[in-house]
Amino acid sequence: MNNDQQQTGQNLNYQTQQQTGTMGQQTGQTMQYIQQTAQVAQTTTQYNQVAGQTATTTTTQGEQAMQYQQQVARQETMQMNPKIGSFNELYDQQGAAEAKNQQLTTTTNQKGGVGTAILIVILFLALIGLVGYILYTKGIINKDNKTTSNDNKTINLSIDDEKVINSYEAITSTYFGPTIGDYFVGKDITAKDVSNPSAYAVAATEILKDKNMGVLDEGASFTVEELNKKIDELFGEDYEFAVQHYGCPIYDYDEANQTFTKSELGCGFEAQENVLLNRVVMAEENNNELDVYVRVLYGTNNLDTGVTTYFSDYGKTNSIGDFYGTDLSLSDISKGSLYKLTFAEKDGTFQFKTSKLMS
Repeated sequence: MNNDQQQTGQNLNYQTQQQTGTMGQQTGQTMQYIQQTAQVAQTTTQYNQVAGQTATTTTTQGEQAMQYQQQVARQETMQMNPKIGSFNELYDQQGAAEAKNQQLTTTTNQKGGVGTAILIVILFLALIGLVGYILYTKGIINKDNKTTSNDNKTINLSIDDEKVINSYEAITSTYFGPTIGDYFVGKDITAKDVSNPSAYAVAATEILKDKNMGVLDEGASFTVEELNKKIDELFGEDYEFAVQHYGCPIYDYDEANQTFTKSELGCGFEAQENVLLNRVVMAEENNNELDVYVRVLYGTNNLDTGVTTYFSDYGKTNSIGDFYGTDLSLSDISKGSLYKLTFAEKDGTFQFKTSKLMS
């Protein structure tokens, strides 16, 4: 080989090396471009995972763009150097695996987002139910979803409250002999079960109190109209009352003048063998009704010794002991039967309605 041939060969080798170097440079630049594209697609995918369904669309576009760039780069590289093809195939397999993992992650995040939304809705509904239950148990709402009015509110009253004293004494306190036994007979009663003599006694007493007159005052009197009106106030208009002479002290009934006038005739009271001890222990007002709770002891007097034996029940089967007089402790009184006397409000006053044996 002569020098010219050697020089020509050297030139060819040199050109081949330059071309190979150039192709290597281009291949490196292409791979760098592919990596940058992949990083952009990956960043876009991570961002869209937070955004929900939008992430799926953007990820798909990023994958398509990356695949297109990879295809272009592979074709250009293959044209420059066929040996690089095997490397590109390996890279494509790795890219496909990464894309599949990204798609799986995106789907999982989407499912997780839906699950979180469902959990929030369930918790919200549970909170509403809890609030409703609390309002219901506190009485703020009722079964009909209506607010409770003040009329249905139970108010505890002192036993010394004026309305308690006035209502209870109006049917039990009398100038005309004992009548209280009509309300505590060991069973439930209504106003119509009160006897006429008892109704007369308390009504006449209230009339004289309204007139600021004593039962024995000279000139003390009242009319039949006044008597009937007072009985209606105390026991209701449906109460049946017969107008006639009742009780002692004697008030003569003048049918012609329709009046009751204190008689000059006297009368006395005999010692009672059977007695009744009662104490108001509690009172409530609810829905225009007044409930007065009374403890009652039933006694039998020994007229010779002055000792009274008290019983807790109307049938006098359960003795609580022997006592002198009525000076019993609260502990002793608490052993008596418990009654609830109910009064209904009408025209600013309370009229007797029922007496119920509670225990």
